[in-house]
Amino acid sequence: MERIGGSRVFFQKDNQLYRRCAKCQKIKPAEAFYKNSGMPGGISGYCRPCTSKYQEEYRKNKPSLKTYYQEWYQSNKQILQAERHKKRESNQMLKILQDRAWLEFNKALRKGLVGGPPLLCQLCRDIDKIGTKYESHHPNYNEPLRVIWVCKSCHRRVHREGTQDYA
Repeated sequence: MERIGGSRVFFQKDNQLYRRCAKCQKIKPAEAFYKNSGMPGGISGYCRPCTSKYQEEYRKNKPSLKTYYQEWYQSNKQILQAERHKKRESNQMLKILQDRAWLEFNKALRKGLVGGPPLLCQLCRDIDKIGTKYESHHPNYNEPLRVIWVCKSCHRRVHREGTQDYA
């Protein structure tokens, strides 16, 4: 049995790959190990029996996550409920502002008081997107007639990142 490339864990004999188990230190054929693409050679460092023993011990000794989370929730219940209530209230106010801005802008658009979508997205100015449907984005819901026309991907990005890279 010879080492592969000076390795201390990989060996070769009769064109078959062997590996030394990091737990029991026995040299075993590669089939005695689980596959693991994150490890050198693409196989686990522990042989199957050692892995099974480790997992069995872990399951016996680990605290129950369900019990832990239930206890944590009970001790923090009032704080969590207050945060949820506060978030719900702020979301309701934001939704009211959004709806009001949307309604006012669409009414002005139908009456011709504001211009419709341009040929290019006002953020990316991508020529390949000419002819696509643009969406109106309100940078400030308190100014419902001030919108920028953006493509769908830029609109998602603006809301996801909260970017304000427009004038």
